[in-house]
Amino acid sequence: MNKILILLFCSLIFACSQGDEFDFKGGNKIYVASGDSTTFSFAVKPQEYIVHEIKVPIRVTGVATSADRIVTVELDKERTLYAKEGTPENGGHFTIEECVLQKDSVNSVIVIKLYRDHIKSTLKELGKENEDMTVGINIVPTGDFLGEMGEDELCFIVTFNDRLTIPSNWNSLKTYFGEPSLVKYQFIIDVLGISEFPTTGDNKYEAGELYYFQDELRVALVKYNNEHKDKPLTDENGNRVTF
Repeated sequence: MNKILILLFCSLIFACSQGDEFDFKGGNKIYVASGDSTTFSFAVKPQEYIVHEIKVPIRVTGVATSADRIVTVELDKERTLYAKEGTPENGGHFTIEECVLQKDSVNSVIVIKLYRDHIKSTLKELGKENEDMTVGINIVPTGDFLGEMGEDELCFIVTFNDRLTIPSNWNSLKTYFGEPSLVKYQFIIDVLGISEFPTTGDNKYEAGELYYFQDELRVALVKYNNEHKDKPLTDENGNRVTF
């Protein structure tokens, strides 16, 4: 009786392993291995920060191969809004890099480069200063990769802008930075290289750190105004910037 049970158990394990191997090798289904979208704003970066890379992780089911494989990615024109493909020299706002799935791997990334140069001017020309640009991409199933995971797993949307907005927790920062303004906030980002100043939670800044930032900003402001004596730093409301 025990021998029979052992034989049945071994047969079951063998059958399952064979079935799993078949399904695994029969895969090669490609899909985006993250959410279906992301957002980014250049406005929270220093002015000299002009190129940003969005890395979209992708994955393939099945086993890796011994040769590199090209992943075909196309622009989704219906989901691309206001943004022109190309480098800044050609008036463009983004480029999509060639995507290669390296040999012996089932993971890769699609790299979308965003360019800051013409975002504001383009949206202003279109009368859309308060809107965002979007870039939509689709992975195209080919002989190497199946698209059977579903269309939603093959697309990705990037929303981006260069429009600054005042942090929602500014009231808790007034002691250190004073009254809010967009010009002041941009100056803070340019000087400190920081755009978020949480005052609660695990990553919060303590009062001593914020006072240190205040001192840095005061020194930088004096230097700026000395270099621009005829035009000291003034915000969008016509008020002199102070800390």
